[in-house]
Amino acid sequence: QNIKVPDSGTVRLARQKLLNEQFHIQGRHVTEAVKEVCMNLNSMWTNLGLKLKKIVQANESLAKEERQYL
Repeated sequence: QNIKVPDSGTVRLARQKLLNEQFHIQGRHVTEAVKEVCMNLNSMWTNLGLKLKKIVQANESLAKEERQYL
């Protein structure tokens, strides 16, 4: 059996064509959009961690050792 495996360039072009046809987005814009989404997610997780840290530190029902552990 002769199964032809597409190379990475062919796959990339097929993805770009699909994005362009479905969403009218050019491939170069997708890369920037993905970077921006990743930065936003990282920022959101960081902010959530800081909020949780403040809540834990303000919780009087926890012992001092428990607050430090959390």
